Amino acid sequence: MLYVTALGLVVVYLSIEALFDIPQAMLPEDVDGHPHPKVQEFADLAEGLKVFLGTTFTLVLLAAFVPAFAILRRRSIELAKTTVTEDGTEPADPEKEAQRHGLVDDWKAMALKLLAILAPVLSGPLAELLRSLPDL
Repeated sequence: MLYVTALGLVVVYLSIEALFDIPQAMLPEDVDGHPHPKVQEFADLAEGLKVFLGTTFTLVLLAAFVPAFAILRRRSIELAKTTVTEDGTEPADPEKEAQRHGLVDDWKAMALKLLAILAPVLSGPLAELLRSLPDL
């Protein structure tokens, strides 16, 4: 669910970015060798709105998934404390026991989820980087 939501927000962000870039391309570029002031004002406005939307989308993902993640992690560790291992003893480390049963993610999975949450904010700079690459 997290990855689908993050992908959807990235697609929405990039489509909004394209909607800002279309009218900007139609404005006049030069007046006496200097950029037209209205073009620069529109570019600044569009950039500010894109940063605002990317940040807002990321905060939406954080607000939706981080509390649920923290609650489920805490409950799974509490559940692991009450379980008994195969040899009849209580687990020495409840977090490792929860991880062994797939209830708690390792650091790689957590890093991937964090990257998915930050995807709307990172999509803007990544799109700019791809635009700046030379044509192949």
